[in-house]
Amino acid sequence: MVSVWESKQWNESVAPQGPALLKIFSDLGHDENTPAMVQAYCSSPASNLKRMKEATGCSEETDDVNYVWNSQGRMALLLEGMKPDDTTFKDVDFVRYDPKLQTCTADLGMMHEELMNRLNSTFCDSSVAGEEIEKELQEFHVDNICENGDWSNGVAVTPVPKFYIVTKWVKKYFRPYYDMANKLTFYKRPGTKGPPFLQIKKHRTCFLFKGREGPGSVFVNPEFAKEGANELRDDIPDEDFRQQVLTVEIIGGKGFEEFPNGLAGKLTCIGDDLFVIPMGPQQTKKFTPHSSDAKGDSYIAFRNSHPTTCT
Repeated sequence: MVSVWESKQWNESVAPQGPALLKIFSDLGHDENTPAMVQAYCSSPASNLKRMKEATGCSEETDDVNYVWNSQGRMALLLEGMKPDDTTFKDVDFVRYDPKLQTCTADLGMMHEELMNRLNSTFCDSSVAGEEIEKELQEFHVDNICENGDWSNGVAVTPVPKFYIVTKWVKKYFRPYYDMANKLTFYKRPGTKGPPFLQIKKHRTCFLFKGREGPGSVFVNPEFAKEGANELRDDIPDEDFRQQVLTVEIIGGKGFEEFPNGLAGKLTCIGDDLFVIPMGPQQTKKFTPHSSDAKGDSYIAFRNSHPTTCT
């Protein structure tokens, strides 16, 4: 059976949500799958994704852009395979090589500013202005897609994640960057239309987490940090920058009176036991990604929820 992971960092936020997430998990018929899911978590990176898909029945594949924080504490797109001397986008201001991440990134805030300037210019031209442009100006406004209407806070995830809106304008107006951007891969049960559902998510290892010290601050993933410093090591093997992890998420969605901001969590495996842990910035920020005792606090549960899988 799955239970709620108990942690002093998470008790306050998990307590009301844990039982509801467990009920969703059970109502979806996954209780009987837990032994196979544990085996999948404990299997090798070469087989764990395949075994998790078989255990959960999540075989239908989709993808989306993997939005990341760069080493400057800015939300960005990772442009796969671009080196310092790559001239593909040499005249574009919002593309910069990030030596810490060993690839070029496209700054989302700067891209968005260019987008809005473009849309406003088009809207002001009476010969092409129309309802569609006016609608996009409202839909893509920073107040509708970012936490507190500020790119330094990242894309909004509450009450509803707005990544799909960002993907919409990136794909439509910046297609070359969309095509080159690193992607997340999702696996759901065939026929899934909306919450509640369980999904497997495969994505690139996170090197940096949004910090708590205001705009521009980031936490370094402790597995890749210099000892005693919030800074990426210089000796990270090249393969780690291509490494993928998998995550199993429970998406409850909205419609819960007691959870007006929506309900979502993820699973983790510790030993031979499965647990529910929280998901969402107001909850996951309660772990300490750069801790002097990372394995002693709730980070261990967070890390175990992201086992390495083969690319």
